[in-house]
Amino acid sequence: MNIPLSKFLDKDETGSYEWEAYLNQDIKTNVFYSNGSVYANQAWMLTKRLNYPNNYVMKGGLNRWVETILRPKKPVSSSNQTIHNQFDFRKAASIYFGGGSTVSSDSGDKGNKKKSVIKKKKKKKSAEGGC
Repeated sequence: MNIPLSKFLDKDETGSYEWEAYLNQDIKTNVFYSNGSVYANQAWMLTKRLNYPNNYVMKGGLNRWVETILRPKKPVSSSNQTIHNQFDFRKAASIYFGGGSTVSSDSGDKGNKKKSVIKKKKKKKSAEGGC
């Protein structure tokens, strides 16, 4: 759900905060995020001051998520196995979330790719004339 920060503390006709039912509950977890983390931190601070539970901030926002999950950087070969495992996990998550494999190969055969040619099939002409 998208709650604009400017509407965060709006009150309804009864005088209650409009979004209180979503933000002040202990059933679901709310995660605030924005492109960075400034606006998300502001939203979290408001809920913290109102003593609303289960509200968190996504560290780094969407920009960091894209950078680390959708476009993971391949570690150097001398990195330890934990770093390589983390990269493999992020690469798999990237494929799952639609980022595809964005890591370039270092094999050096970039210019040797063959292009596939798609041939169009000719349509059969219908019979002309009739009885």
